[in-house]
Amino acid sequence: MTTPNDNKNLIAAIRTSMRLPHSYEDGMLAARLENDRAASAAAAQAFADINRWKVSRYPERCMTFPLHADRELFDHAIYFIANRRAVAVVGQPYPKSGDDKTGARIIADFHARAARMNLAAHVPPNPFASFHYPGFALFLVLTFPGVDVRWLPEQLVAP
Repeated sequence: MTTPNDNKNLIAAIRTSMRLPHSYEDGMLAARLENDRAASAAAAQAFADINRWKVSRYPERCMTFPLHADRELFDHAIYFIANRRAVAVVGQPYPKSGDDKTGARIIADFHARAARMNLAAHVPPNPFASFHYPGFALFLVLTFPGVDVRWLPEQLVAP
């Protein structure tokens, strides 16, 4: 007869062998996710500060950007305002499995679509320096023409 301790040990061994994070039950994954959210929010705030913007608590103020609703480009979107007006929308999409590892197709599509709508597309020297999932998600910034974008030091280092 197996005891609850035996089951716990078995589950722990399976997790270890599969290298999966701990479950929500023991709070480890929940704590890690909360830390990730806090780090992402801090990075967004630092990006806003360096550009003299504010992270918008009200995304509807940024709905003036026609591309903002495109989930392929604006996954994990962050909206920025200046002087109570929309100034930028950041998208953090993942390259699809068929894309090359550079995300070149998504970046080219982003630039082309922004140009068709008279908007400015910005991509940092390290296009994978996203706040949501650094190293895996791209970092795309859409602004109105004439808006300069400053990058954080981590975004200036090419991959």
